[in-house]
Amino acid sequence: MWQNGYLPMMKLVSKEQEGAKVRKRYDEPRTPYKRALLADVVGEEASLGFEQVLREHGPMGLKRQLDAQMETLWRLRAGAQCLAATAR
Repeated sequence: MWQNGYLPMMKLVSKEQEGAKVRKRYDEPRTPYKRALLADVVGEEASLGFEQVLREHGPMGLKRQLDAQMETLWRLRAGAQCLAATAR
């Protein structure tokens, strides 16, 4: 959700080799979701659902939620390592 909805990426359009030098050309930065919309590969129902989720969370709310979940995972991993070390 974070990556597809909020993080713009530059897509490689072409690559030309001139001797040892390689020249790469990129499209303008867009989110994967916007690229899919422009290519008309997203159904209307899926598009409306995705847009609603993006509006509900907002970029910062979603980022905070992801960070909190990652912090929980790191704490669980650290606790499991402590338990494994004391069991030896």
